[in-house]
Amino acid sequence: MHDSHFLSDAIILLTAGVAVVALFQYLRLGAVLGYLVAGCLIGPYALGLITETGTITLLGEYGVVFLLFVIGLELPLDRIRVMRGPIFGLGLFQILVTACCISLVAIALGVSSVTALLIGAALSLSSTAIILTLLSDQGRLPTRFGRSVFGVLLMQDLAVGPLLAVVVAIGATGATLGAAEVNLGESLGLALIKMVAAIVVILGLGRWLLEGLYKRISSLRNSDVFAGFTLLVLLSAAALTELSGLSLAFGALLAGMLLADTPYRHQVAAEIQPFRGLLLGLFFMGVGMGVDLDLVVDRSGEIALIVTGLMALKATVMFAVARLSGLTSLESAEAGIYLSQGGEFAFVLFAAGLASGLIDSSLAQVLAVAVALTMLVTPLAVRLTAKAISRWELAKAIPIDSVEGDLTELNNHIVIIGVGRVGREVASQLRDAGRPYACLDLDPHAIAVARQQNIDVFFGDATRPEVLYAVGLNRAKGLVIAIDDPRKAVQMMNLIKYILPDLRVYARARDAEHALTLETAGAASTVPELIPTAQQLANLALEK
Repeated sequence: MHDSHFLSDAIILLTAGVAVVALFQYLRLGAVLGYLVAGCLIGPYALGLITETGTITLLGEYGVVFLLFVIGLELPLDRIRVMRGPIFGLGLFQILVTACCISLVAIALGVSSVTALLIGAALSLSSTAIILTLLSDQGRLPTRFGRSVFGVLLMQDLAVGPLLAVVVAIGATGATLGAAEVNLGESLGLALIKMVAAIVVILGLGRWLLEGLYKRISSLRNSDVFAGFTLLVLLSAAALTELSGLSLAFGALLAGMLLADTPYRHQVAAEIQPFRGLLLGLFFMGVGMGVDLDLVVDRSGEIALIVTGLMALKATVMFAVARLSGLTSLESAEAGIYLSQGGEFAFVLFAAGLASGLIDSSLAQVLAVAVALTMLVTPLAVRLTAKAISRWELAKAIPIDSVEGDLTELNNHIVIIGVGRVGREVASQLRDAGRPYACLDLDPHAIAVARQQNIDVFFGDATRPEVLYAVGLNRAKGLVIAIDDPRKAVQMMNLIKYILPDLRVYARARDAEHALTLETAGAASTVPELIPTAQQLANLALEK
């Protein structure tokens, strides 16, 4: 009967998880929110399909352990060294200032100091999954803005292990809600000493021990043995930190960082991935099952205030910190919106705080729901911000018809369509060579970036002949099509050859097939993007 009960719970969990998470992924709301909603639906406070959550919670805690291990694998010392500015400057400052501000607000509202510090630390973190997805979709990860935001997220991920260790250590020394004010300083000092000792033992001795062992294990060429040994390393490090009064997750983070600088880290990550995904899903579903919907409804006004206040405070702090780090006002405002939500690790810290007696259940539930709502509204807030910035930049962009008189003197110049990465480089080369040019683009953000680099560019639709004539295309020496849209590039090529069949056109091509299409349409020369990369790889292979 017990086995049958366990099997039915497993089927319910998998059904709810697959269905709801698939729906949330389709709506681009993220898997984390999907797991939370799925757990809430099947939990004891909603449909009541699952009432005993102890086993699920226990397994979910190991999901957090595996997640911290994978994060450690993504933090080799070389990456930390290269991005030390955004990580330890912008990122660390953001966490400290945000956590202090939130803690002070909590204390002013009557929350004990230890609980306030827990809340401040948890809410200072943002959602890595949501923000990286948004940056990747917009192609902004390689930009200065993208690297700055990514550095903050890396620092937040790096901070989770120590924060969990501190929470568990404070709980272990008895600094609970009743005795928090007396034992807090002593508990923090003891936790710090234990953390330093764990770092020395695991990262110091562990590197010396594992280097030879992994070499022998990998030489067996048996994936099962390799995966088993990796689990042994992970759980041993986690057990070591737990026995010392720290969290399992802190040991897992150190184990991941231990392997991050080895040649085995990619294979290790592949072996761990199935465990991490399944168990972490169980953790978030367990959090969802613990949400009392009646409590949420009763305190809905309070939750709305927390959501609004949290996002406003985090956006303001991030704006100020980003400006101090050298980002422009526009970039700082965007960074504030991007990082204004709570993150996945807030749920992890609240769960650890509950287990350690540092926060009561009702407050943790209210805050968890508020964090989930901030994550839910972030994609919409980012889209609205992007539209507002585009309108603002569009108002500053100079329409081509308003400056036509300034271009009448241009002769034998080059017209460049598109001022993305390639177009800006072409314009810079022409400018440095003292050659006249005129640029056209419809993207206000691209125009703003180009103008910051002192590139002359005008707002105009290059598919309209009157706009092309306004930049003197009929007097131009040639035309460069630098847009990153194969279909539009071909359409533009056909238009140019219709209105000015003798003009020489040089076009950027996506690949060899696209280049052939452009040349057939009349391009004098094309440059496929993939050819230089292939040539460099071939040259390297032949040379070495």
